Amino acid sequence: MGDVDRRARIQRLFADLRGALPEMERLLREAKQQSSREISGLQTVTEEIIKTLHALAPDLPISHRMSSRLAHGTGEVRTMNDAGWLDAARAVIDAFLEAKFFLESGIHCAKVAEKSAQAAPAELAVLLRFYSLS
Repeated sequence: MGDVDRRARIQRLFADLRGALPEMERLLREAKQQSSREISGLQTVTEEIIKTLHALAPDLPISHRMSSRLAHGTGEVRTMNDAGWLDAARAVIDAFLEAKFFLESGIHCAKVAEKSAQAAPAELAVLLRFYSLS
């Protein structure tokens, strides 16, 4: 992707972020409530966050790192009695926290973009990493 195409794609992403702000804020509230509940609930919220963020730019791949975290942190739900439960729980929590971080960055960028044409540099860098644009 050339620099001009990349810049245009990022500008479209910001417009989409502003439009998705209410849904992203709802997801963040849900994520904050869910963070003290069971592991399977974290998986569900994580999947919703990633689905929402990916829908903003379906033409862009999710970063390899996030895809790997998702593969390990979603899917099969284990119980505390299963061997390897602690490792599986840790993977779920890692995926949840990273997805929540990307969501918070998206919300921050959308709010800043509402006020000016620029996004906050740190949050922009996070989003570009999520969408493999960095």
